[in-house]
Amino acid sequence: MAKISYIDNDIKYAKAYIKRDYSEISDEIEESLNDLSFFFENGEQIYGYSITQNALLSEVYKNDFFAVHFCFRNIDTLHNPEQEKCIGKLHDWTSESFKAQ
Repeated sequence: MAKISYIDNDIKYAKAYIKRDYSEISDEIEESLNDLSFFFENGEQIYGYSITQNALLSEVYKNDFFAVHFCFRNIDTLHNPEQEKCIGKLHDWTSESFKAQ
C-alpha cells in the first residue's frame, strides 16, 4: 500500500503529490518534532499537530482563536482500523489540549 506524509502546507503537499515523493515532508516532520504541541509514533508512522494562535481572527473578534496544524508521516493512503485508532487518539489529545486552556 502506498505511504504518504502530510503537513499543513498546501504548496509543499501539492508538490509532493505531483512528484509522488513525500520524502521532503517526511524529513521536515522528523526535524520539527520538538516544535509540535503533541505527537506520537506508531512504528514508522508519526501522528502530530501544533497549535498556533490565529492572530488575525483574534484581532478582528477580540477573542482568542487558534489553528490546529496536523502532520502525519508514513501513513497508508487507505486508512485501516489501526490507523483510525491512532487518528482518534490524536483527536482526543487535541480536544483535551483545548479544554486545558
